[in-house]
Amino acid sequence: MKGKAKATDTHGASGGVTVPRGPTVNGGQTIWMAQPGGKGAAQLAFQSVPNVWAVLTVQPDVTRDAQTIVKIAANARFARNPEPVRFPLRFRSTSQRFDTTELHTYTTESGAPGFGGTLVFKHPKGKETVWVDVYPATMKRHTVPTLGKESLGNYSEVTVGAYRVQVLVDGPPDGTSMADDFVSRVGKATVLPQNQQTTNPFA
Repeated sequence: MKGKAKATDTHGASGGVTVPRGPTVNGGQTIWMAQPGGKGAAQLAFQSVPNVWAVLTVQPDVTRDAQTIVKIAANARFARNPEPVRFPLRFRSTSQRFDTTELHTYTTESGAPGFGGTLVFKHPKGKETVWVDVYPATMKRHTVPTLGKESLGNYSEVTVGAYRVQVLVDGPPDGTSMADDFVSRVGKATVLPQNQQTTNPFA
């Protein structure tokens, strides 16, 4: 069977996104982040335990059937007390304040680990969201499985050590950006030795 179905733990993720709700999984609420049946991957957010969210990503060559995807989610199992995920890069601090609203890890198409996060910068006209994704530089360029939003804003990609870093900025319509300073420093991220890896690469 080609393709993979991946369940990614996203502790503390918010369910307040205006996307379709799915059927309950093990008694908990679910949300279709990307509905099955289209050209891209389906994504179902579900509660692996109460108030702890996970996202199941299923490529269309695995299945396009919603009931099958729900069944996969219902049978997913996570460690009860997982160790904190540690990241091999630390991004440079910036003069602009932001909130890290999400961190994620996943398995790439080659089986190597990837990771990233979502940053929100406060802006006088609302907010500016930055999606960051990191994967091994030996891989061919791929579509970010948790994002897929390249048409929303300004996109850039740089190499940092043995990693490629993709950055997507969804900024205000007038073109002014609060995230420019952060983006300009992405290529200067620090590669951390294994015994010094961090639980928050954006702190």
